[in-house]
Amino acid sequence: MPSTDQPTATEELRQTSPPETGEAGAEGDTDSTAPVFTSLRHFRQVIGSQGFHSIAHHILIGNQIIIRGEKRATIESIINVLKSLLPMGCCRMVPYSATYEDSWKCNFLGLPLVAQIPAHVMSSEYYVIIDVLSPAKVKQTSEPDVFFQYSFLMTTKAQLPEKGPAILQKIELALENENLSSAVVDACLVSLKEEWMNKVKVLFKFSRAGSRSREDTLKLLQVLEATEEDTQMLKFWMTGLSNQHRTHMLSSAISTSPPI
Repeated sequence: MPSTDQPTATEELRQTSPPETGEAGAEGDTDSTAPVFTSLRHFRQVIGSQGFHSIAHHILIGNQIIIRGEKRATIESIINVLKSLLPMGCCRMVPYSATYEDSWKCNFLGLPLVAQIPAHVMSSEYYVIIDVLSPAKVKQTSEPDVFFQYSFLMTTKAQLPEKGPAILQKIELALENENLSSAVVDACLVSLKEEWMNKVKVLFKFSRAGSRSREDTLKLLQVLEATEEDTQMLKFWMTGLSNQHRTHMLSSAISTSPPI
């Protein structure tokens, strides 16, 4: 079991002006002029490459992502773009709630900025909080970035390994390549997720076919062109396999097993 005595770290992803300190209602500010994120690339451009890398890593391995802010439309847009990192079956979303919802209910959760996070969550390594801080006063500007006056803070107790899953590097390369249109980037994401879900299916069938040694598992990972850095993600992505698909794979494995 991971240690829970790691210090909670709050990282300033971006600070451009003093944040608004007023309290928004539990229903959230539904201002139609609230800025929204339009794509994963847009989110990365605003948050920065380092902040995006950390957040994406947490998402890929199944940690709960909690977005707090005053503008409901902004929060929902963040969840909408971030969910594209995962297979559909791995996404459990509560786009906006007045109070905290447990991680078994959702791995993406939107909350008002004033929402309290339970102590047991704050002491866990399996969550990330992203606070979206609105400017105290919106100033007229010619700056094309709609989030120019917003600040973003990330708080977590988790200690991520230096090297992330292989798929993350490929995603980042696609997002960095300005020669790729948004449509092409979306197609790359779909292709990468399909590629890794195929590896997940093989690993699932392998893991259910009886007791396997660590050496056997490492050999299979090598065949799948995966490494130990990918195992946490692969295990989480197994939860994205539908019950129907699991049953089908298990029945296929039983029917093709040699007689004892």
